[in-house]
Amino acid sequence: MSTVIVTQDNISSEVFLSSIPVLIDFWSSYNQEKISAASLEEISEELKGTAKIVRINVNDEPDIAYRFKVHRVPTMLVYRGGAVTDTIVGNADKGTIKWLLTN
Repeated sequence: MSTVIVTQDNISSEVFLSSIPVLIDFWSSYNQEKISAASLEEISEELKGTAKIVRINVNDEPDIAYRFKVHRVPTMLVYRGGAVTDTIVGNADKGTIKWLLTN
């Protein structure tokens, strides 16, 4: 598995201290409007070493969602260089996600 499940315990090492761009996928098991986990895995494998994808379940980690001001799922944030550089609320296709992580 290439995507990482992020919690309070590992958010610093997986997101804040990352030297490569990170796509943070905020999701909920109650919401089916999202890119599939399998598609995120594919993107993660294709961009291995140049970008990474992490997933945060808002039901399990509401404090992280609050910290990033996530009010709706699915929401995806691109975190790069210590800041959120792009936000996607709602559906996104594989090409869009790859473009955001590589440009």
